[in-house]
Amino acid sequence: MRRILSLTLFALGALTMSADAQKDPFDTTITFKRWLPHLKQFANAEVKNVKAKKIEAKGVIIWELSGALVGGPATVGSEITDKEGKVYVVEKLDGGGVGGSTCHVKPKP
Repeated sequence: MRRILSLTLFALGALTMSADAQKDPFDTTITFKRWLPHLKQFANAEVKNVKAKKIEAKGVIIWELSGALVGGPATVGSEITDKEGKVYVVEKLDGGGVGGSTCHVKPKP
């Protein structure tokens, strides 16, 4: 009986852990406007409903974007608009490509 109970608890724990591991790390959506530095203008179309996560620490604002950006990766100068309509300008990038982009931003004046 104890063995069955132990195995059942182990299985439930494993299922809970795998469900937590599959949670989407992105907790909001944003609108993304890609800056085209070679043309010195924005791309024609905004990309709406991009999965993202905002991180604020020690006066620094970072947006982590999912890899589902249509039209290419984020670039410096691109704009991110959150659900409240606040616009941020990308100043620096970490990573990018298929796995997503980590964008250091500042609020647009």
